[in-house]
Amino acid sequence: MDIQAGDRVTYEISNGVGGKIRRITIITEDNEAFTNDTKIIKIERPKYEVVEEKKELLTEEEKEYLKNIIKPLKYKSLTIKKSSDNYIKILIYTENDDCCDTLSLPYIKNFKNLKFENLEESKDYNIEELGLEEK
Repeated sequence: MDIQAGDRVTYEISNGVGGKIRRITIITEDNEAFTNDTKIIKIERPKYEVVEEKKELLTEEEKEYLKNIIKPLKYKSLTIKKSSDNYIKILIYTENDDCCDTLSLPYIKNFKNLKFENLEESKDYNIEELGLEEK
């Protein structure tokens, strides 16, 4: 009998006074201990569907590229966004500025795997969201 974690098992056990009790349980990682007098009626293995999956916003190549660009910059905070004209724009906020400087980096699709496909156009991202913070 192949019972695995996540299986839904329908089984019968003795109630101790000559009767039977039918139960349904979901097997956990700890696994259920079935005794010799347990009668397995049905094992169901559900097909799980991915409801939500967190994607990495940048590939390792894209992260390395951006880290090398922002590393020498002096800034209080940075905002990075993908524009519709094939540019990555870095808005640089310094300690003394209320406004910001903008650094526009063209990227060529299919060049060194720098596609930035998982970034939404015109959405602002900070360096923490993109995994670019220095550790």
